[in-house]
Amino acid sequence: MDKKIKKVDKTVKNSFGMPFLPDAERCGIRCSHSKEFRIDRACDPFGSVLILHFRSAALIRTEKGIERALPGDCMVHAPDFPQFHTAVPEATVGYVNDWIHATADSVLPFVQDTGLPLNHLIRTRNPDLLASEIASIRRECLLPDAHSPEFIRLELMLILRKLLRANDQELRLQTAFSASEKRYYPVFCRLRAFLFQHCSEDLSLAEISARVNLSKERFAALYRKFFASSPYSDLMDARIILAKSMLISDNASLKEIATCCGWRDEHYFSRCFRQRCGISPGAYRRAPSNEKP
Repeated sequence: MDKKIKKVDKTVKNSFGMPFLPDAERCGIRCSHSKEFRIDRACDPFGSVLILHFRSAALIRTEKGIERALPGDCMVHAPDFPQFHTAVPEATVGYVNDWIHATADSVLPFVQDTGLPLNHLIRTRNPDLLASEIASIRRECLLPDAHSPEFIRLELMLILRKLLRANDQELRLQTAFSASEKRYYPVFCRLRAFLFQHCSEDLSLAEISARVNLSKERFAALYRKFFASSPYSDLMDARIILAKSMLISDNASLKEIATCCGWRDEHYFSRCFRQRCGISPGAYRRAPSNEKP
């Protein structure tokens, strides 16, 4: 490694305030844990702010005590807050989460200015909410250049903004729900998590709506009210995120990626990808890290 690369790498570390190693070990996406896995410590081991985002149900310590986190739930840990999370008692395969450590100096001023809650569950209702930003940060740390510090800072700010918006929307929606809608809401959250986890499967609206004994029309209307999105749009978003991950880390052909992500036709996959990302899958795979949408 020449001196120029070393200097850039040091800049990346200082700008984000945490020593990312070549494997970017202080953040993770879709990390699967066994049902016996448990984090239980008095404070953050790095003196940093830990942002946890759950893709499946888990137990976590919050200011209220031990709570059950649902898929899509997130928590921003203060550096000195006890960290405890583990699988729910009935889990058969543990739980899955995304996470990232950031220095207090990079997060706490934003928290203080905006009122983003620390040590409380934030109901984002989207198990894939932070995957794209964390993946971008990992790429910048693995392949740093002179632009990486600013890209990392922007991605972290986007993560915090997303969490702030999710928290604000949750507060507004809870006052707008009727009594029956409030009963349906947790069920819809679980169904949405199922959709994200099984996005590569051939799921129909009729099949999903039948799980809650609702007509397709009523199900679609409630889904849009709860999540400001349609089941089809969420399904496509989840497939695109999965495809991006495979394009970056896998040498599989476009046809193989299309099949693995739920598209039966490579050309339709390419068309959907271009419509949502503004670039073809092949061009995305070839683009430098800091130019990927």
